[in-house]
Amino acid sequence: MNLKRGLKSISFLLIAIGIFIIVIQPFSITGAVIDLSSSLSRIWFFIGLGMIAGGAFLFFINKGGLEKITNESEFVQAPEFFSRIDKKEPDTKKRYLILDTSAILLYSPKEIENILQKYENVFVPGKILDEIKNKELRKVIENNTEEIEGFGEYRRIARRYLQRTEKPDARRQILPYIKGKRKIGDSMSEQVRLNKKSYRIREIMAEEEGIDLEIAKLMPNYSMGKVQDYIREHCKVSRADVDALATAICIAKEGYHAIIGEKDIDFRQAVELIKKEDPYIGKNLDFVEPYKREYQLKSK
Repeated sequence: MNLKRGLKSISFLLIAIGIFIIVIQPFSITGAVIDLSSSLSRIWFFIGLGMIAGGAFLFFINKGGLEKITNESEFVQAPEFFSRIDKKEPDTKKRYLILDTSAILLYSPKEIENILQKYENVFVPGKILDEIKNKELRKVIENNTEEIEGFGEYRRIARRYLQRTEKPDARRQILPYIKGKRKIGDSMSEQVRLNKKSYRIREIMAEEEGIDLEIAKLMPNYSMGKVQDYIREHCKVSRADVDALATAICIAKEGYHAIIGEKDIDFRQAVELIKKEDPYIGKNLDFVEPYKREYQLKSK
């Protein structure tokens, strides 16, 4: 057995023993541990918790998780990201670039400035600028990009396509339950449907950040509470997203090659829909993502 397999086996063993220790403690109907004030119960509870934490940490290390999080190793450096854009459209006269906040915020102001100074026809709508809180970065973007006129008439079309993508669809289905407006009934099909949607949102959260899903399951940022927060805050169609896609549609309709630089699944799925349903615009519309495994997110 090699080292990586050994660490994986040990991590799962520690987690399993830790869960077993906690589970055998007496529980109330509500799931709260009873009589943890007693010394013995308290000691065994924290031993179990410690073993779960230790196993999770070993699994995390074995998967290279620390490097992924601290070094953002799943994302390419700025020059590589922009070289992908060049490959999509080598003709600088036809190439029009629209940058979304999700891609801009991955890189430092200096990296963005060094790249954008070499580009013409880069557009960042005002609503996206409003999302950039770093004053230095915002100034760099303002000095090296522009906002095209006339895209406003395409907002409605852009919103319709974005509303049909996966995250807004999941939000429409799950949010009423989160808010307590609907309750899960006894129907097994309803429970299965909601579980699948919730799992898919966790998968999207992890993959959009370049984190392995199995590692994400062990992290508090991917708990069910965090999933609910993500659904509330990040799964609705924003005005910035609408303006970015509307700008791209406006440019594509004029016969230029519009390329959206982003790392969110919404744009890719919307572009795929447009290519399928409106080939005239779709042939001039593309996207580029910053993942090392380019286009790693799978549409489902």
